[in-house]
Parts: sequence; C-alpha cells; structure tokens
Amino acid sequence: MIAAFLYAQLENLEDIQSEQRELWGRYDGSFRNQLDRNYGVSLPKVSPFATNNANMYYLVCASPKERDDLIAYLQAEDIMAVFHYLPLHTSNFYQKEGKGAAFIQADYYSDCLLRLPLFL
Repeated sequence: MIAAFLYAQLENLEDIQSEQRELWGRYDGSFRNQLDRNYGVSLPKVSPFATNNANMYYLVCASPKERDDLIAYLQAEDIMAVFHYLPLHTSNFYQKEGKGAAFIQADYYSDCLLRLPLFL
C-alpha cells in the first residue's frame, strides 16, 4: 500500500515539486526583508551555487518562546506550523552511547525553528 502511494507521488513528481516551489517562492517573496528586518526572524538561505528543491519553508525565531508563541498564533488562524525536529543527541540511544558532547547549533535550531505548510 505504501509503495503504491509513493509510486503515485513519483509519477506526479514534477507537478508536486512545481507547486512546492511556487508556494516556497510566495512565502519567501512575502517574508523576505519584512520579517528579517522588522521582527528578527531568520529566513531560509539558498546558496547561489545550489538548487532549491523547496521541500520545506521555515522560519528561525529569536527564542523558543517566540517560536512557541508564533506556532500558537498561526494555529489559532488555522495555519499548521510545527517545530521541525528533535536533535539526535537528545535521543535515549545517544544519551546512553554518546560522550556527552554539546551540539549548541542543533539545540538552537531545534528550539527556534518552525516549519510552515507546503501544500496548496
């Protein structure tokens, strides 16, 4: 069943990616300079030498509280924004097997990054 679902997505890959790039561009066009300049929210950066598959549009807030407040606000407006990930070094396995190294950047992005929906 899952293979059939994924195969259907592969058959429509160009259309799906085209829609995602369109929405990614709409987000970026609306937010670029406004959020960064006026609210201190960081936006995605695509290097000039890279291509953008537009699989995710995210905002990086200044603090976990700002991220959580923004998620709550967007959910009240029926916009499904979510935190993005939990860093692997916080998993039970790593806690048992790891050396206790600090991964400050991973913690920062886990705490401050939120993902916006990419479907039309």
